[in-house]
Amino acid sequence: MKKETRSEIGRKAVKKGKWWEWYFAKELGKLLDTKFMRTRASEKALLIHTGDIVCVDRSTLYYQDLSWQVKARERGNPFQWWKKAKDDAHGKKPIVIWQKANKEPLAIMSLKDLTSLLYELEGWRKEKGRQ
Repeated sequence: MKKETRSEIGRKAVKKGKWWEWYFAKELGKLLDTKFMRTRASEKALLIHTGDIVCVDRSTLYYQDLSWQVKARERGNPFQWWKKAKDDAHGKKPIVIWQKANKEPLAIMSLKDLTSLLYELEGWRKEKGRQ
């Protein structure tokens, strides 16, 4: 059996990353009843979109205030991922979605951003008369 070269292993990792970005875009769309899609590298470079996935439904502008990073890894440093997510967010609230094999995906965000979201949700509930 032929041993894989570094470039072949790297291409597989990139392909896996793109697949997971597509998968989470689809799953978020189902969970939030809106449309998400993968962000292309050229869109990130031109700062058209930030993060790995983006909400493209203009009727749900709030989801566009978030910068989504997707990581599907068994090992790694979540603090490095978080730093990259913050650096790439360009004023949006960064959130890292982390998936390990056979485990439930986790969402990582700062406590400050989480409390801000909860505060806004509470205001929305009061405004709509919901509890």
